[in-house]
Amino acid sequence: MFHPPFCPNKECRNHYLSTKTAAWYVRNGSYSSRLFGRIQRFRCFHCGVGFSSQTFSLDIFVKKKVPYWRIFSHLITSSG
Repeated sequence: MFHPPFCPNKECRNHYLSTKTAAWYVRNGSYSSRLFGRIQRFRCFHCGVGFSSQTFSLDIFVKKKVPYWRIFSHLITSSG
């Protein structure tokens, strides 16, 4: 089960929260994605900002699953 590490709103007091307790957010439905399947939505109690579990993923920006182990291995071996 995914627990958001902090609120993505930089103005919120929970943005700098480093605990994994569920005291600062509430589950707020879900939506489906062809690539990632069912994605859970959340809402912050303090500021009311809605966000999903994909907010904290690197794959959200490239819109596809990326083999990060391959990029890391190329980086270590100094290949392009």
